[in-house]
Amino acid sequence: MLSVDEKLRILQPILGTRKVMGLRGMYYMKKDFRDKARIENHIDLLISTLAKKGIDEEIILPPPEADICEGDIDIGKVEYLGIQRESLGQPELVWLVFPIFRIIRNIFQIKL
Repeated sequence: MLSVDEKLRILQPILGTRKVMGLRGMYYMKKDFRDKARIENHIDLLISTLAKKGIDEEIILPPPEADICEGDIDIGKVEYLGIQRESLGQPELVWLVFPIFRIIRNIFQIKL
């Protein structure tokens, strides 16, 4: 787990020295541990939204095969490493089966 100063070092190139020093000052001026925890949570939130992650920290799965993506209803597009690939479709049968299954499950009170 990183200390607050190490977390602020990550944010310094993004936010600038003045803002980082302001956050650091706010953190160390607080006496109550709850206030310090709130500020540290805010710092963690800033890191998670603003700091870029390395390729080692992201999970990159290979794209699905083109025949798996075929379907009657278009539900999106497959993008892999920034390159647009085929459309992602869903067979129309699936949209009919799930509501029927839900009705049967409710009638017989089946719990999953």
